[in-house]
Amino acid sequence: MHLIRPWLYIAAVRETSNRTTMYTYNIGAILQLASPALHPGIENLYVPVEDGIPFPHDKLRTAITFAREQKAAGHKIAIGCGAGISRSVTVAVAVLHEEENISLLDAFEQIVAIHPDAMPHLELIRSLGSYYADEDAARALLKRIWLVDSNRD
Repeated sequence: MHLIRPWLYIAAVRETSNRTTMYTYNIGAILQLASPALHPGIENLYVPVEDGIPFPHDKLRTAITFAREQKAAGHKIAIGCGAGISRSVTVAVAVLHEEENISLLDAFEQIVAIHPDAMPHLELIRSLGSYYADEDAARALLKRIWLVDSNRD
C-alpha cells in the first residue's frame, strides 16, 4: 500500500482483499476497480474497469465522486486495482486534481514520488484528457510517463 495523503492510499487487489491489512491501516472506504473488496465496517464501491482500454467517463465520475465523498466523511480511502499501478493511479490522479485543484501532471508527479512503480496505461491517460477536455494535459502525462510525444486526437 502506498500512502499518498493522510486520507488516500493506492493499493493492489491482494491488499484491498485482505481484511487485516485494511483494518491495520484504519481504512474506512475501499474503491476497487478490479474485483469487489467487502469487509464489515468498511464502505466500499466496486467500479469494474478493464486496464488498457479507455476509462468510461460515467465510471470515472462515479469513482471520483465516491472517493471525494468518503474523504469528506473523514474516512481513509484505499483505491485499488489488480497491481495498484495503473487504474488505481489514474483515479488517484483525478481525485487529487479535483480535490486539491492541482494539474493532472502535478498530481501524477506527487504520486510517483511516493509510488515509483505508478504507470497508468496510455488509454487511461487519454481518458483523463478527454474526460477533462484537456488534451494538452494528457499529452504532458503521456510524454512524462511513456516518453510519447503524441498529437493523437
